Amino acid sequence: MPAEMRVKYTKDQLSRALEAINNGMSVYKASQTFNVPKTTLRDKRDGKYKIEKCGVQPVLSRDEERTIVEWIVHLAALGFPVTKSQLLENVSNLVKNLQRPNPFKDGKPGNHWFQKFMDRHPEISKRVSQNLATSRSAVTEVAIKNWFRKVEEYFRSQNIMDILEDGSRVFNCDESA
Repeated sequence: MPAEMRVKYTKDQLSRALEAINNGMSVYKASQTFNVPKTTLRDKRDGKYKIEKCGVQPVLSRDEERTIVEWIVHLAALGFPVTKSQLLENVSNLVKNLQRPNPFKDGKPGNHWFQKFMDRHPEISKRVSQNLATSRSAVTEVAIKNWFRKVEEYFRSQNIMDILEDGSRVFNCDESA
């Protein structure tokens, strides 16, 4: 089934059409004159949607998207970059948990939503993972000390240094199966 065609109109066209309706013009005539869909004019006239906003209402607010971006950046800083599928799955779960109508096909955002999300947030970028060269992947004393330093910095930033004092959080693992 092809995607439905959306009529493009400006805020000016919308406001002039609504003004004409308020002055007695029919919704049908205003739709034809100003090239704004009839349903849009009826919905705006009846107060179903804000007049200032044109087009489809976003699924998530700016603040909610900002929180998602912060989550992505935070996990990346910890060395756990978020994959596209993880992002889409988490957005789907968020919409469900917020108990909002889910406009996505099969309940999950698709490629179009993902691309527009990335366009709205250029501070995050897509990267393809690469295998490390043997020289870069070798475990060294410096690498281990850096890892512990980063973990300590994270614990301090989250004010959770006290968890290091809890002996029940120490685990011993070996290679036996």
